[in-house]
Amino acid sequence: MTYLNELKELVLLHARTQGLSFEYSKSILERITSEEGNKPGSWVYEWSKEAPLLQKKARWLESAQLYNLARFPFIQSNAHMEAHQACVKSFNEWLLTKPNTRKLEIKTEQGAFKAYFTSGSEQKKLPLLVVCGGIVSIKEQWAAFIENANALGMAIALVEMPGVGENKMVYEPTSWKMFSILLDELSQLADVTHTYLVALSFSGHMAIQCALADKRIKQITTAGAPIHHFFTDQRWWWQVPITTKRVLAHLMGVDIENLFTAISPMALSQTELESLAIPLNYIFSLRDEIIPMSEKGFLEQYSSQLKLKIFNDVHGSPSHIKEVKFWILLSLLKNREKFAVQVKLFRVVLFMLQIKHILKLRIQNLYLLLSNTINICLS
Repeated sequence: MTYLNELKELVLLHARTQGLSFEYSKSILERITSEEGNKPGSWVYEWSKEAPLLQKKARWLESAQLYNLARFPFIQSNAHMEAHQACVKSFNEWLLTKPNTRKLEIKTEQGAFKAYFTSGSEQKKLPLLVVCGGIVSIKEQWAAFIENANALGMAIALVEMPGVGENKMVYEPTSWKMFSILLDELSQLADVTHTYLVALSFSGHMAIQCALADKRIKQITTAGAPIHHFFTDQRWWWQVPITTKRVLAHLMGVDIENLFTAISPMALSQTELESLAIPLNYIFSLRDEIIPMSEKGFLEQYSSQLKLKIFNDVHGSPSHIKEVKFWILLSLLKNREKFAVQVKLFRVVLFMLQIKHILKLRIQNLYLLLSNTINICLS
């Protein structure tokens, strides 16, 4: 598979996460013939083509979504940089419509990173929810958490992994300290002694590392996070998508040839996972092309407070995106007494979504069976 075709497959998850329909995304991808440049047919041009018109209509969030996908998977050219800057600008225009929301810059010895923070309509300190995507996800794509801050009853902070978006840090074995630095910075604005992390993919690994040292973190929810074998299984490493390797090499500032050696020290040990004394909610995809199946067994064997949700899907479970969203919400609300009614409702909705998905698969299988039968009869 070429790099461009791999990109086209991987971007669909992120497009669906932001609410873009499969048909709309495919119509854009069909026009793309190159991942380079900013001319018709290029990745940046085709994804951002309709964004300026959306800006003129003050549809800031929709514009930001397209610019985000235009800079995907990382900033590797001037065209990608311009798309990212346009994305941030549109998002900040949208942010102006949200009360009690601000953008913060946190400076560290390793470089500065930025965060969006809101406490909703509450003036008191609320429990803190930190949301962080993986190696290709910028903070601007998690607007839904800001919109639902009041419903969640939490203060919200959106951040990015080191090297992603506006985070100027380098991704390295001690990058997990970024979360503790963020909590220190927000200690006057939120109740950081009760912090929940929704940290997806590689940031989920960072979250576990941080929780081992920082007891202010009370719960982690993640999806497709590398744990141990991703960092140590060299046979698996050869089949990891080239996009993943390119992005990791960029974030760590190393050549792809030296990448496996650079990430190997990040592997969580059996002892570390056994020491994790907080709930770990983990969404595992059985056909994940990035995370090896062996991570599931490692988690089940050594994580004492593991809540595992399994989908028969690829990385990020794009075919189950609604179930994923409801499951993440359930993980945030299920142990908070005042949300008991909402939790029951979400459980019912999640059950119905799962039944719907099963029925859809069975109908598809029945259709294939009938089609094959008809073809055999006619042949």
